[in-house]
Amino acid sequence: MSRFPNINKVVEDFAKDTVRLSRRNLNLNGFAGKKSNRKTNSSGRLSKGLGYKIQDTNSGVIITFTSKQDYARFVEEGRKK
Repeated sequence: MSRFPNINKVVEDFAKDTVRLSRRNLNLNGFAGKKSNRKTNSSGRLSKGLGYKIQDTNSGVIITFTSKQDYARFVEEGRKK
């Protein structure tokens, strides 16, 4: 996968942990520190669709986090009024 074999495991573990923690956060009640009984991930599709891609480039390793759901960007970044 990479020209940097010692980094492969660290990068893979980081990506897996980030997706795992993102899934956990999606299942918490509330949003952006506001208390609510509503979960961000009510159907489960958003968390199930999370993933990552690891690319080896000349300058290093790039991790791109992905989602199968188009609305994931709005959950992460919010939207304009």
